[in-house]
Amino acid sequence: MLTELVERKVGRNLTTIEADASGLVVRKQFSGEPDDAERRFRNSLRWDAVRAAAAPDLAPPILDVDETTRTVTFPYLVDAQSLQELLDTAHDPSDVLVEFRKAGQLLGTLHALLPEDVGPARAPDDLAAAPVSAFDWITAEGFARASGGELECWRLLQHDPELCETIRHWVASQRDAEVRPAHGDVRPDQLLVDPAGGMLLVDWEEFTLAPPQRDLCGLLGAVFFDALTRTFASLDGGRASALETHQLLLERGEQLIDGARPVIDATIEGYTSTSDVTPSPVDLARGTGWYVLDRVIARSMMSFAMSPVDRGLAGIGRQLVIDPESATQMFEGAAR
Repeated sequence: MLTELVERKVGRNLTTIEADASGLVVRKQFSGEPDDAERRFRNSLRWDAVRAAAAPDLAPPILDVDETTRTVTFPYLVDAQSLQELLDTAHDPSDVLVEFRKAGQLLGTLHALLPEDVGPARAPDDLAAAPVSAFDWITAEGFARASGGELECWRLLQHDPELCETIRHWVASQRDAEVRPAHGDVRPDQLLVDPAGGMLLVDWEEFTLAPPQRDLCGLLGAVFFDALTRTFASLDGGRASALETHQLLLERGEQLIDGARPVIDATIEGYTSTSDVTPSPVDLARGTGWYVLDRVIARSMMSFAMSPVDRGLAGIGRQLVIDPESATQMFEGAAR
C-alpha cells in the first residue's frame, strides 16, 4: 500500500555513526518485516556490485557486510549536506541551480546504464510509483493506526473517481515502458553534497529496473513542491480559509513557480547531457503531480486534520496527474 511506502520513508532502518580503524562510518541495519528487510538488503548489495563495476563515482562504497544481521557499513561523509538542506535554506531556488544541474547529471549517468549492466536478467520490481489498492481501500490495520489527517486525505482521494482511474491507467502503462537501472526512491535528501561540491547518491535499498522518469521526478517534484510551499508560507499556521488559500495561490503562485523554472530546466539539461534518455514533458508533469500527492499523504500522517494548504496542494497535484498536458511548458527543457 502507498501508506506503507510512505511509512518506510519515515524510518525503517537502524542507522548509527561509529568510529573504527578507518575513521567515521555509517552502519545501517535493515529492520522491519523480515522479507522486506531482506529484499532491501539484497538490493543494496546488488547496487554496490553495479557501482563497483560500472559507476564508481555515483555513490559511497559498502565497506563491510554482515549477512547475519543484515547490516552494511559505509564511509561517513564529513561536513556533507543533503540537497534538501540546501534547498530548504536557499533564499531563492536559483541559489541551488548548480547543485540541481549536477544532480541531474548524476541521474543521467545512472540511467545511461542498460538493464544488462545490472547482471542476470530479472523481472523488474513493480514499475508503478506505488500499488493502487490504497485508492480503493485501506486495511483494518492501516485504518487503526492512521491519523485523523491521513483518513481525511484518503477519503478525499478515494472519492475522486477521475483521479483513481487516471492513476490505474498510468500504472498499467508503466509496466510496458522502457526500463533502466534506477535508484527507486530519489529525493533531495538522498543526495549528499560535500564542501568541495562533490555529490553522491545514497540509500540504494530500492534499486531496481524502472522507467527512468521516476527517479528524475523525485528531483523535479521537490523543486516544484518547494515553490508551492513557499507560495503558502505566509498563511497563519495553516489556518487560512480555502478561499484565502486560493487567492494567495493566484497572487503569488505563478511568480514563485516561474522562479523555480530555471532550476527545473537546469536539472533536465544536466540529465540529458549524460543520458541517452529523452524524458517526455508529459511524463515529467504527471510524475511531478504524483510527487506532490505523495508529499501531501506523508504530511497528513503527521496531523489530526488536513489543512487548507494541504488541500490546495492536493488539488494542484491532482491537476498535474489528470491533465499533465496543461503543465508541459514547465518541463519543456526535456524537449530541447
